[in-house]
Amino acid sequence: MSSSEALDKVQVDLKGGTQVPAVSFSTPFSTDREVARVLDEGTGDSLQDSDTVLVNASIFNGENGSLVGSSYKENEQSIPIQVGRLKTIEPTIYEVMKKMKVGGSFVYSTNVSHEQQQQQSASSVRPTVEAGAPTNLEVYTVARKLPTEKDLPKYAQGTEQTPNPKLPAFSLNETTGKAELKFADDRGEAPHELVAQDLITGTGAEVNENDAVYVRYIGAQWSDGKVFDGNYDKQVANFQLNGVIKGWKQGLKGKKVGSRVELVVPAELAYGEEGQNGGPKGTLVFVVDILATVPMSPAHASAQPSQQAKEPSSASPTAIPSSLAPTADPTKQ
Repeated sequence: MSSSEALDKVQVDLKGGTQVPAVSFSTPFSTDREVARVLDEGTGDSLQDSDTVLVNASIFNGENGSLVGSSYKENEQSIPIQVGRLKTIEPTIYEVMKKMKVGGSFVYSTNVSHEQQQQQSASSVRPTVEAGAPTNLEVYTVARKLPTEKDLPKYAQGTEQTPNPKLPAFSLNETTGKAELKFADDRGEAPHELVAQDLITGTGAEVNENDAVYVRYIGAQWSDGKVFDGNYDKQVANFQLNGVIKGWKQGLKGKKVGSRVELVVPAELAYGEEGQNGGPKGTLVFVVDILATVPMSPAHASAQPSQQAKEPSSASPTAIPSSLAPTADPTKQ
Protein backbone atom coordinates (compact mmCIF):
# COMPACT_ATOMS: atom_id res chain seq x y z
CA MET A 1 0.00 0.00 0.00
CA SER A 2 1.36 3.42 -0.95
CA SER A 3 1.79 6.21 1.60
CA SER A 4 -1.07 8.18 0.03
CA GLU A 5 -3.38 5.16 0.18
CA ALA A 6 -2.46 4.60 3.83
CA LEU A 7 -3.25 8.23 4.63
CA ASP A 8 -6.59 7.96 2.81
CA LYS A 9 -7.59 5.17 5.20
CA VAL A 10 -7.03 7.34 8.30
CA GLN A 11 -10.38 8.30 9.83
CA VAL A 12 -10.65 11.65 11.61
CA ASP A 13 -13.54 13.13 13.58
CA LEU A 14 -12.62 16.82 13.82
CA LYS A 15 -15.05 17.53 16.69
CA GLY A 16 -15.98 20.79 15.01
CA GLY A 17 -12.39 22.00 15.09
CA THR A 18 -12.78 23.11 18.71
CA GLN A 19 -11.18 20.21 20.61
CA VAL A 20 -8.77 17.30 20.21
CA PRO A 21 -9.93 15.30 17.16
CA ALA A 22 -10.63 11.57 17.35
CA VAL A 23 -8.32 9.68 14.98
CA SER A 24 -8.52 6.02 13.97
CA PHE A 25 -5.86 4.21 11.93
CA SER A 26 -4.09 0.87 11.68
CA THR A 27 -0.88 0.79 13.69
CA PRO A 28 1.96 1.04 13.17
CA PHE A 29 1.49 3.84 10.65
CA SER A 30 4.44 4.57 8.38
CA THR A 31 5.12 6.78 5.38
CA ASP A 32 8.12 6.90 3.05
CA ARG A 33 7.57 10.57 2.12
CA GLU A 34 5.58 13.66 3.05
CA VAL A 35 1.85 13.14 2.56
CA ALA A 36 -1.13 15.37 3.32
CA ARG A 37 -4.87 15.24 2.77
CA VAL A 38 -7.55 17.90 3.17
CA LEU A 39 -10.16 16.83 5.71
CA ASP A 40 -12.36 19.93 5.59
CA GLU A 41 -11.89 22.87 3.23
CA GLY A 42 -13.37 25.34 5.72
CA THR A 43 -15.97 28.04 5.15
CA GLY A 44 -14.13 31.20 6.22
CA ASP A 45 -11.89 33.57 4.29
CA SER A 46 -9.61 32.21 1.58
CA LEU A 47 -5.93 31.93 2.49
CA GLN A 48 -3.51 34.27 0.72
CA ASP A 49 0.28 34.07 0.67
CA SER A 50 0.45 37.31 2.65
CA ASP A 51 -1.77 35.98 5.45
CA THR A 52 -0.50 34.96 8.86
CA VAL A 53 -2.84 32.45 10.47
CA LEU A 54 -3.16 30.63 13.78
CA VAL A 55 -3.16 26.86 13.40
CA ASN A 56 -4.14 24.28 16.02
CA ALA A 57 -2.28 20.98 15.99
CA SER A 58 -2.88 17.50 17.41
CA ILE A 59 -0.17 14.88 17.04
CA PHE A 60 -0.76 11.12 17.26
CA ASN A 61 1.93 8.48 17.77
CA GLY A 62 2.20 6.36 14.63
CA GLU A 63 3.36 3.34 16.59
CA ASN A 64 0.40 2.99 18.94
CA GLY A 65 -2.11 5.73 18.05
CA SER A 66 -1.81 7.58 21.35
CA LEU A 67 -2.07 11.35 21.59
CA VAL A 68 1.40 12.90 21.85
CA GLY A 69 0.34 16.52 22.17
CA SER A 70 -2.34 19.00 21.19
CA SER A 71 -2.82 22.75 21.24
CA TYR A 72 -6.33 22.09 22.53
CA LYS A 73 -4.89 20.84 25.81
CA GLU A 74 -4.57 23.11 28.86
CA ASN A 75 -1.38 25.20 28.84
CA GLU A 76 -0.71 24.61 25.15
CA GLN A 77 -0.64 27.07 22.33
CA SER A 78 -1.73 27.68 18.75
CA ILE A 79 0.97 28.13 16.10
CA PRO A 80 1.26 31.33 14.04
CA ILE A 81 2.47 30.81 10.46
CA GLN A 82 2.80 32.94 7.34
CA VAL A 83 1.16 31.05 4.50
CA GLY A 84 3.54 32.25 1.78
CA ARG A 85 6.65 31.07 3.62
CA LEU A 86 5.41 27.48 3.41
CA LYS A 87 5.91 27.58 -0.35
CA THR A 88 9.64 27.03 0.15
CA ILE A 89 9.77 25.62 3.70
CA GLU A 90 6.98 23.03 3.43
CA PRO A 91 5.61 22.91 -0.15
CA THR A 92 3.45 19.86 0.56
CA ILE A 93 1.65 21.77 3.30
CA TYR A 94 1.49 24.92 1.17
CA GLU A 95 -0.34 23.10 -1.64
CA VAL A 96 -2.86 21.67 0.81
CA MET A 97 -3.49 24.97 2.59
CA LYS A 98 -4.03 26.85 -0.68
CA LYS A 99 -7.06 24.60 -1.22
CA MET A 100 -8.48 25.58 2.16
CA LYS A 101 -10.17 28.48 3.92
CA VAL A 102 -10.20 29.57 7.55
CA GLY A 103 -11.76 26.73 9.55
CA GLY A 104 -10.28 24.09 7.26
CA SER A 105 -8.33 21.05 8.44
CA PHE A 106 -5.81 18.57 7.05
CA VAL A 107 -3.95 15.45 8.15
CA TYR A 108 -0.24 15.08 7.51
CA SER A 109 2.63 12.65 8.02
CA THR A 110 6.29 12.69 7.08
CA ASN A 111 9.35 10.48 7.25
CA VAL A 112 11.58 13.52 7.79
CA SER A 113 13.41 13.30 11.12
CA HIS A 114 12.84 16.69 12.70
CA GLU A 115 15.33 15.93 15.48
CA GLN A 116 18.15 15.05 13.08
CA GLN A 117 17.32 18.03 10.87
CA GLN A 118 17.74 20.40 13.83
CA GLN A 119 21.11 18.87 14.69
CA GLN A 120 22.68 18.89 11.22
CA SER A 121 24.24 21.89 9.51
CA ALA A 122 22.41 23.67 6.69
CA SER A 123 21.72 21.23 3.87
CA SER A 124 19.21 20.76 1.09
CA VAL A 125 18.99 17.06 1.99
CA ARG A 126 16.42 16.43 4.72
CA PRO A 127 17.28 13.48 7.00
CA THR A 128 14.68 10.73 7.22
CA VAL A 129 13.87 7.98 9.67
CA GLU A 130 14.66 4.35 8.88
CA ALA A 131 12.51 2.76 6.19
CA GLY A 132 9.38 1.29 7.75
CA ALA A 133 9.78 3.18 11.03
CA PRO A 134 6.50 4.48 12.50
CA THR A 135 5.74 8.12 11.69
CA ASN A 136 3.32 10.34 13.53
CA LEU A 137 -0.01 11.54 12.18
CA GLU A 138 -0.56 15.27 12.59
CA VAL A 139 -3.97 16.95 12.32
CA TYR A 140 -4.07 20.72 11.75
CA THR A 141 -6.95 23.19 11.76
CA VAL A 142 -6.69 26.82 10.61
CA ALA A 143 -8.32 28.68 13.49
CA ARG A 144 -8.15 32.32 12.36
CA LYS A 145 -6.24 34.93 10.44
CA LEU A 146 -4.09 37.34 12.39
CA PRO A 147 -4.68 41.05 11.75
CA THR A 148 -2.48 43.03 9.40
CA GLU A 149 -1.53 46.67 9.84
CA LYS A 150 -4.20 47.81 7.39
CA ASP A 151 -6.83 46.16 9.62
CA LEU A 152 -5.81 48.21 12.67
CA PRO A 153 -6.35 51.78 13.84
CA LYS A 154 -3.16 53.81 13.74
CA TYR A 155 -3.30 54.83 17.40
CA ALA A 156 -5.37 54.28 20.53
CA GLN A 157 -9.04 55.28 20.30
CA GLY A 158 -11.30 55.80 23.29
CA THR A 159 -12.04 58.12 26.19
CA GLU A 160 -9.19 60.33 27.34
CA GLN A 161 -8.33 60.15 31.03
CA THR A 162 -6.67 62.70 33.30
CA PRO A 163 -2.95 61.85 33.47
CA ASN A 164 -1.28 61.27 36.82
CA PRO A 165 0.90 64.39 37.33
CA LYS A 166 3.45 62.31 39.26
CA LEU A 167 4.20 60.21 36.18
CA PRO A 168 6.19 61.22 33.09
CA ALA A 169 4.09 63.20 30.59
CA PHE A 170 3.42 61.61 27.20
CA SER A 171 2.90 63.50 23.95
CA LEU A 172 2.35 62.28 20.40
CA ASN A 173 2.33 64.08 17.07
CA GLU A 174 -0.14 61.90 15.17
CA THR A 175 0.95 63.38 11.84
CA THR A 176 4.63 62.47 12.16
CA GLY A 177 4.39 59.68 14.72
CA LYS A 178 6.89 61.45 16.97
CA ALA A 179 6.29 60.31 20.56
CA GLU A 180 7.92 61.77 23.67
CA LEU A 181 8.08 61.01 27.37
CA LYS A 182 8.92 64.08 29.46
CA PHE A 183 10.34 63.41 32.93
CA ALA A 184 10.26 66.07 35.64
CA ASP A 185 13.70 67.06 36.91
CA ASP A 186 12.44 66.60 40.47
CA ARG A 187 10.61 63.33 39.79
CA GLY A 188 12.23 61.69 42.81
CA GLU A 189 12.42 57.99 43.53
CA ALA A 190 10.71 55.59 41.16
CA PRO A 191 7.52 53.83 42.32
CA HIS A 192 8.21 50.50 44.01
CA GLU A 193 5.03 48.88 42.68
CA LEU A 194 3.82 48.31 39.13
CA VAL A 195 1.73 51.20 37.80
CA ALA A 196 -0.71 50.66 34.89
CA GLN A 197 -2.50 53.96 34.26
CA ASP A 198 -4.94 54.50 31.38
CA LEU A 199 -4.28 57.66 29.38
CA ILE A 200 -7.04 56.61 27.00
CA THR A 201 -9.58 53.90 27.84
CA GLY A 202 -10.73 51.83 24.88
CA THR A 203 -13.95 49.89 24.42
CA GLY A 204 -12.62 46.76 22.69
CA ALA A 205 -11.90 43.24 23.91
CA GLU A 206 -10.05 42.70 27.17
CA VAL A 207 -6.46 41.53 26.96
CA ASN A 208 -5.86 38.03 28.38
CA GLU A 209 -2.48 37.18 29.89
CA ASN A 210 -1.88 34.57 27.16
CA ASP A 211 -2.84 36.79 24.22
CA ALA A 212 -0.70 38.31 21.50
CA VAL A 213 -1.13 42.09 21.51
CA TYR A 214 -0.66 44.44 18.56
CA VAL A 215 0.79 47.70 19.82
CA ARG A 216 2.58 50.95 19.32
CA TYR A 217 4.73 51.93 22.27
CA ILE A 218 7.63 53.94 23.66
CA GLY A 219 9.97 52.90 26.48
CA ALA A 220 12.37 54.92 28.65
CA GLN A 221 14.48 54.49 31.77
CA TRP A 222 13.22 56.24 34.90
CA SER A 223 16.76 57.00 36.07
CA ASP A 224 17.81 59.26 33.19
CA GLY A 225 14.70 59.56 31.01
CA LYS A 226 16.56 57.99 28.10
CA VAL A 227 14.28 56.45 25.48
CA PHE A 228 15.55 52.99 24.55
CA ASP A 229 12.83 51.77 22.20
CA GLY A 230 9.60 52.70 20.45
CA ASN A 231 7.58 52.32 17.26
CA TYR A 232 4.98 55.10 17.13
CA ASP A 233 6.60 56.21 13.85
CA LYS A 234 7.21 52.66 12.60
CA GLN A 235 5.28 49.47 11.89
CA VAL A 236 2.91 48.03 14.46
CA ALA A 237 4.60 45.45 16.70
CA ASN A 238 3.05 42.27 18.07
CA PHE A 239 4.11 40.59 21.29
CA GLN A 240 2.93 37.43 22.94
CA LEU A 241 2.39 38.30 26.60
CA ASN A 242 3.76 34.93 27.70
CA GLY A 243 7.11 36.02 26.28
CA VAL A 244 7.52 39.62 27.43
CA ILE A 245 8.70 41.10 30.73
CA LYS A 246 6.41 40.50 33.69
CA GLY A 247 5.53 44.18 33.90
CA TRP A 248 3.93 44.09 30.46
CA LYS A 249 2.06 40.86 31.11
CA GLN A 250 0.71 42.02 34.47
CA GLY A 251 0.13 45.62 33.44
CA LEU A 252 -1.72 44.96 30.18
CA LYS A 253 -3.84 42.05 31.43
CA GLY A 254 -7.47 43.17 31.63
CA LYS A 255 -6.90 46.36 29.63
CA LYS A 256 -9.17 46.94 26.66
CA VAL A 257 -8.30 47.24 23.00
CA GLY A 258 -8.22 50.91 22.06
CA SER A 259 -6.54 51.89 25.32
CA ARG A 260 -3.34 53.87 25.77
CA VAL A 261 -1.65 52.65 28.95
CA GLU A 262 1.26 54.18 30.85
CA LEU A 263 3.28 51.48 32.61
CA VAL A 264 5.86 52.12 35.31
CA VAL A 265 7.68 48.82 35.70
CA PRO A 266 9.95 48.16 38.70
CA ALA A 267 13.31 46.58 37.92
CA GLU A 268 12.29 43.17 39.29
CA LEU A 269 9.43 43.04 36.76
CA ALA A 270 11.71 44.17 33.91
CA TYR A 271 15.42 43.49 33.32
CA GLY A 272 16.80 44.11 36.80
CA GLU A 273 18.89 46.96 38.12
CA GLU A 274 21.80 46.07 35.82
CA GLY A 275 19.82 45.35 32.64
CA GLN A 276 20.23 41.61 32.13
CA ASN A 277 20.93 40.34 28.62
CA GLY A 278 21.69 43.85 27.44
CA GLY A 279 18.26 45.20 28.38
CA PRO A 280 17.60 48.65 29.85
CA LYS A 281 18.37 49.20 33.53
CA GLY A 282 16.26 49.77 36.61
CA THR A 283 12.67 51.00 36.64
CA LEU A 284 11.22 51.47 33.15
CA VAL A 285 8.39 53.61 31.82
CA PHE A 286 6.32 52.57 28.81
CA VAL A 287 3.34 54.06 27.04
CA VAL A 288 1.49 51.42 25.03
CA ASP A 289 -1.34 51.81 22.50
CA ILE A 290 -3.28 48.51 22.40
CA LEU A 291 -4.57 48.18 18.83
CA ALA A 292 -5.66 44.52 18.85
CA THR A 293 -5.44 41.39 20.96
CA VAL A 294 -5.56 37.79 19.72
CA PRO A 295 -6.07 34.65 21.86
CA MET A 296 -3.09 32.41 21.18
CA SER A 297 -4.63 29.18 22.42
CA PRO A 298 -8.00 27.47 22.45
CA ALA A 299 -7.29 26.44 26.04
CA HIS A 300 -4.34 28.62 27.10
CA ALA A 301 -0.61 28.64 26.22
CA SER A 302 2.87 27.16 25.78
CA ALA A 303 3.94 23.59 24.84
CA GLN A 304 3.96 22.37 21.25
CA PRO A 305 3.13 18.94 19.82
CA SER A 306 5.63 16.33 18.59
CA GLN A 307 7.08 14.52 15.58
CA GLN A 308 8.31 10.95 15.02
CA ALA A 309 6.83 8.06 16.98
CA LYS A 310 10.32 6.97 18.02
CA GLU A 311 10.86 10.41 19.56
CA PRO A 312 7.76 10.78 21.78
CA SER A 313 9.41 13.12 24.27
CA SER A 314 9.90 15.81 21.63
CA ALA A 315 7.54 18.75 21.49
CA SER A 316 7.39 20.53 18.15
CA PRO A 317 5.25 19.69 15.12
CA THR A 318 7.00 18.72 11.89
CA ALA A 319 4.58 20.23 9.42
CA ILE A 320 4.37 23.82 10.57
CA PRO A 321 7.52 25.63 11.67
CA SER A 322 6.67 28.02 14.51
CA SER A 323 9.14 30.69 13.40
CA LEU A 324 6.54 33.43 13.20
CA ALA A 325 5.60 33.63 16.85
CA PRO A 326 5.26 37.22 18.02
CA THR A 327 8.53 38.83 19.08
CA ALA A 328 9.08 38.18 22.76
CA ASP A 329 11.05 41.24 23.83
CA PRO A 330 9.86 44.82 23.27
CA THR A 331 13.40 46.13 23.69
CA LYS A 332 14.87 43.93 20.96
CA GLN A 333 12.95 45.11 17.90
